[in-house]
Amino acid sequence: MDLSTIDLSWAPPVLALLSVLGIVAGMIRWLVKHYLDEMKAEFKPNGGGSLKDQVNRLEKAHEDLDSKVDRIMEILITGRFKTPRTDQIEKIVAPEEDSK
Repeated sequence: MDLSTIDLSWAPPVLALLSVLGIVAGMIRWLVKHYLDEMKAEFKPNGGGSLKDQVNRLEKAHEDLDSKVDRIMEILITGRFKTPRTDQIEKIVAPEEDSK
């Protein structure tokens, strides 16, 4: 077998195409990794500015409002409430007095 008769005219275009594809794949990989790193940072608490911190604040505010609504419903349904300082139960509506 004589190696001088092998036609290698197809090799340079194929190598150029593979090189371009490799470069494009490397650029896409870098971009995806770069954007994922930025997104990953948003999901970690960092003291106030991340998405995770904002969700935690909203959950706390929701729990506070939920407990306030529960307290208001208890007052409206029973007509009584417990004062926070003395833990004494008081009625909202004064007892009815006959004015006759």
